[in-house]
Amino acid sequence: MASKTVKAKVKAIPGASFRDLILPMPIHKKLSTDTWGTNQVVPRDTSNGMEHPDWSYWGGHPIKGEDKKYHMYITRWPEKAIKGHWEWPNSTVAHVISDTPTGPYHVKEDTAYSFYQGLGHNPDITKLNDGSYMLYALINWKNYLFTSNSIDGPWEVEGTLSVDYDKTKTGDSREYQYYRNLSAVHREDGSMLIVSKFGSMMLSTHGILGPYQILGKTINYNETIPEKYRKSVYEDPTMWRDEVQYHLLINAFIDKRAIYLRSPDGIHWVFDPGVAYDTTITSYEDGTKTHWYKLERPHVLQDEYGRATHLSLAALDVPKADDLSNDNHNSKNIIIPLTVHKRIKILNKEKIHKDTKNIQILILSEEGFDAQKEVDLSSLRFGASQEVNFGRGSKVLKSKNQGKDLLVVFDGKNNGITEKNFAGKLIGKTKDDELIIGFSRLKAHQ
Repeated sequence: MASKTVKAKVKAIPGASFRDLILPMPIHKKLSTDTWGTNQVVPRDTSNGMEHPDWSYWGGHPIKGEDKKYHMYITRWPEKAIKGHWEWPNSTVAHVISDTPTGPYHVKEDTAYSFYQGLGHNPDITKLNDGSYMLYALINWKNYLFTSNSIDGPWEVEGTLSVDYDKTKTGDSREYQYYRNLSAVHREDGSMLIVSKFGSMMLSTHGILGPYQILGKTINYNETIPEKYRKSVYEDPTMWRDEVQYHLLINAFIDKRAIYLRSPDGIHWVFDPGVAYDTTITSYEDGTKTHWYKLERPHVLQDEYGRATHLSLAALDVPKADDLSNDNHNSKNIIIPLTVHKRIKILNKEKIHKDTKNIQILILSEEGFDAQKEVDLSSLRFGASQEVNFGRGSKVLKSKNQGKDLLVVFDGKNNGITEKNFAGKLIGKTKDDELIIGFSRLKAHQ
């Protein structure tokens, strides 16, 4: 009797997961032991992100201003507050600034706006298509939107956003989710897209205040997410777009991990393999590791092409209930460098499919990366993410220099691209064994 065929499980390769992008943090001054925190977060660089012993900091979305400096609008409350961490409903929004992405950040304005004496929680900033800015904050349990022509303010109160909520249509009685912990993107067509606290998408074609139409259910109903992840309790999403696609991180706070998804339009999302981050990701360039009890409130710093260059997180060394007034525990903002996606272009004039003979990919050189000299051609794979993420996909046939860039011709065999794919993925490494990853929009979705 023939034995039963067993299908081996293929492991994802480096570059498959968002977590693979996470790099060690630079040390600005020195690693200090003379600071608050459990043994698991000491020693550390207190100059990373935003930290001060007198204040509890939470969240923070770094953004590069026209002044070439890095700005955050960040929640804080006094560390000596009698309620400890649970003082957060009375938090204020401070404006902090740094010369470098990872810090140190310094307070520029104790309160970012005069409205309600600067009260606000979980602020998030969005750069609009015209170069102005929108700031969201939760104030007295209501969402407020502000706008400014400058990253420095002043901030004008626009009001509270409205949502066309109908419990009978959503099947979800938690109406508050559409007003809290929001992250927004101004779409190319001028409409405003917001992801809600639990990962529902909302769209307004009538300006930033709405009304917003709820486009679907919470993230837990996304069937591209494996069932073991769909059962988690999610909140704290952050969404951004680059030249190629939309991106989403959302945190599972009980499981202390996050997942990552991509989308062609910010509405239809596809899960990427693995955990995006968890509490084990923080380390320094000298090899020192820290282990925070909680890492929440993800945001990313973007470059001029929209690519994520750094991951910003709220960090807490103990459970929230154990962070008391005037104790040795606290919260801060940390900022972690990422491997940045390479810019690539598909040069094929026709739509790529499973029978495409050759695929031409132009890998663009840029400051700090010489594609012609640094790419390990034998390591490159291109095709559908579900193939490339597991070491499959198309292999290199030949290459040649094109201006300052590198033209790579792949054998189209095994590219795995179907109508479901909206972007082709490139994975490889440099000759120094550093990760190369890039995406290019497929012609059918341009």
